[in-house]
Amino acid sequence: MESLIVERKSSGMEFSYRIVWESSFQTLADEIRRISGFRAKKICVVSDSNVAPLYAGEVEKALAPLGLTVETYVFPAGEEHKCLDTVNGLYRFLIGHKFQRNDILAALGGGVAGDLFCGSHLSARHRFYPDTNHPARAGGQQCRRKNRCRF
Repeated sequence: MESLIVERKSSGMEFSYRIVWESSFQTLADEIRRISGFRAKKICVVSDSNVAPLYAGEVEKALAPLGLTVETYVFPAGEEHKCLDTVNGLYRFLIGHKFQRNDILAALGGGVAGDLFCGSHLSARHRFYPDTNHPARAGGQQCRRKNRCRF
């Protein structure tokens, strides 16, 4: 396993996270356990209709040792779905499944999943997810601050 610590320190914005390179999802549960202040009861894996059929089952299986409720939200693939309607669909899903502030939102895949759900809508998502630093995954598996993960 290889890892790298990323730190950002500048005018009012300071954070760090760890990136871990792995060839499989085997150690995913262990990495998520390392999240400081881990109090989650649920994790929502967000993915598009291209990536989810390939990896969602494997990720759900890898997360099972955590004892969390794992829900998967799948949205249509493609850049045309990088829009507020897609974000709204996720928010409705989270509310409908009673996700709380301490639960985890994880993007499986890059592109729209990473951009919309682990990237730019931080202020709106902050209502659901507390500020914590935690391990990150790379090689297609990357976590970021605020209990947001990209696998």
